[in-house]
Amino acid sequence: VMLECTYGSAHNTQTVYGGLGTDSEMCQSALLYYPKMKLSFCTSFPTPLSVLSFAGVEEINTEVYPLTSMPVVRPAHMAGMTYGDVVQGITWNKNKAQQFREHLKQGSFFSTCSGNVDSTIDTTQYTKTTSLPKPERQDTVVSDGVCSTGSSGPIVSLLSLLMILICTVLFVT
Repeated sequence: VMLECTYGSAHNTQTVYGGLGTDSEMCQSALLYYPKMKLSFCTSFPTPLSVLSFAGVEEINTEVYPLTSMPVVRPAHMAGMTYGDVVQGITWNKNKAQQFREHLKQGSFFSTCSGNVDSTIDTTQYTKTTSLPKPERQDTVVSDGVCSTGSSGPIVSLLSLLMILICTVLFVT
């Protein structure tokens, strides 16, 4: 299951990072599944190098935290800059944002899950870095009926997407 989110931060005058903070862009979804597994949280995000390669970065030191402090190693003219410096230095506009979106689709994503407190499940099997799979079809069309939701344009609301996911899980499987 792939979920693609559309963010609306054009009104901001500074870079907005993704995350769970109130000053961050976030995208959350819920998925029902069976049988129950003792997992509490799963997440996926582009690797830091996938983000920074958009600005020409070739190598970073991933041993340094937090993310915004990760130093650039190569190319030489960017060495010593941090993740935050590079991202802040990008002049964003609608065209640049679209290019970035397409760039990220070609990059690597890190995915991981963590278990509940009482879980004995080995979550390392759910941790990996990989490219996004190529969709088998571009658009999903839901016919009128019990799983149908309205849309007021090309951007489907998160609530509608959740309804489609829930209906797919309940009625297709």
